[in-house]
Amino acid sequence: MNSRPIATPALSRRRDRVVIGPGAETRLTRPASPTVVPLVSPSGRVRATPPPAGTRYWRLTVLDPTCRFRIHQTTGGTSLESAVQRLRDLDRQLVTHSPAGAHATMGVELLDYFLDDTRPKNLGHPDRPARWSTSYADQNRYLINRYLRPHLARVALAAWAPGHAYAVLNGCPTNYLVDKVRRTLSSVISLGIANSFLRPDQRELHRVAVPLRPELRPERHPRTRQPDAIMLLRPDEVPSTEQVARLAAAAPPGLAPVLWAGIVNALAYGGFRIGELFALDVESVLDDLPTGLVAVRHQVIEPRSAPKRLTAPKNGFARLTAICNTTPIGFPLREWIDHRAHVAAAERTAGRNRAGVLVATPRGTWWTRSNFRSRCFNPAATAADWEQLTWHGPVRRRVAGRWVTVQTERHDWRHPVHALRHHYACAARDVWGWTGAELCLNGGWADEAFVISRYYGSTAETYRHAVEKQSGVARSVTP
Repeated sequence: MNSRPIATPALSRRRDRVVIGPGAETRLTRPASPTVVPLVSPSGRVRATPPPAGTRYWRLTVLDPTCRFRIHQTTGGTSLESAVQRLRDLDRQLVTHSPAGAHATMGVELLDYFLDDTRPKNLGHPDRPARWSTSYADQNRYLINRYLRPHLARVALAAWAPGHAYAVLNGCPTNYLVDKVRRTLSSVISLGIANSFLRPDQRELHRVAVPLRPELRPERHPRTRQPDAIMLLRPDEVPSTEQVARLAAAAPPGLAPVLWAGIVNALAYGGFRIGELFALDVESVLDDLPTGLVAVRHQVIEPRSAPKRLTAPKNGFARLTAICNTTPIGFPLREWIDHRAHVAAAERTAGRNRAGVLVATPRGTWWTRSNFRSRCFNPAATAADWEQLTWHGPVRRRVAGRWVTVQTERHDWRHPVHALRHHYACAARDVWGWTGAELCLNGGWADEAFVISRYYGSTAETYRHAVEKQSGVARSVTP
């Protein structure tokens, strides 16, 4: 049957619905019926029913996204014009201004919204990317599908209770997974509250206690500490003085020989970690160098997913380190540091070294460990005939956007850059005669006991002297 326009839906004798669209004519779409005609919005989620007999107001009904369940009901005035205007306003609010979960009813809707790839992520952390990484998205998808979805997907959002969270967490096999799933559930709940899926009083659902899982690990049997410390540095882990001299003389391409010799001597005899040397600036040197000291206030780090930046030195505290006039291989280290500080100050004034660091890249910025190894240390170590090792084993690499473990052949140096720090500790012990406390203070180690066990060793002779001193004290105080 052909449709025809009508003027007043409230007086119609047909069981049709009237579609109200912008600029469109009101038309009939269903077979005739003796009942009244409801008005339907363009989205289909808002419907207006004429006033029943004996009443004056139109009734507006708001449906869920599936248009199957009523979630809200209100009035739309006493005239057809006011009902149509109110219907269009409600429909516009639903489409443009409604939160994502304002009309959601089941848990599956919140879980799917949490995993939606198009949803902006980390809105509360502007320093983080707006999208999850592939590995993190896969992890969240696995945890939700494995632990959350079986217990929460078919539960109404309004009925989410601590009992459901207990069922989710109690299904985790290990304590580690309990913590991991609890954090994921907390993120889902926070997102649900922020987007009107859940009520604010449901914020603490994930804070339920579950029994501890027995750890699947063997029973620990503490070992008795042996007289000779197992952490004691082996002689083959430390480059010799002759090897350090050869490395200092083998300047890599693009780097001045004096600058390279100063870098090697600063790492081998200055007490700097490589990141601390890269962050050494003019103020850290000129303030204390006349007294033979240099302040170590920062280090350069290079996080995996962020640009390089300055942080506090390792162990979180600044320190002063003593600088010798001449190193054991005959290099004037204190004079070189003073000269580099004045050069860096002049370069900063000229705009070529904005950070004012003593060891700057050709572009006037901080070096990173990876660039330094590939562009400076590797060519110099090759020219100095340092020993290389070849090994085959598991290595983590990024393949197609994911970190995977592959078996491959690697070529490493027997003495890497960090071995120069071991050489510094051995020189302080054997050449300068420092104690463990002096080495710990100047080198920036956090624990003197570690320094002693690593570079000095706790031998049976040390224990024997301790027992003799105790016995001597006991005899001196005996009446």
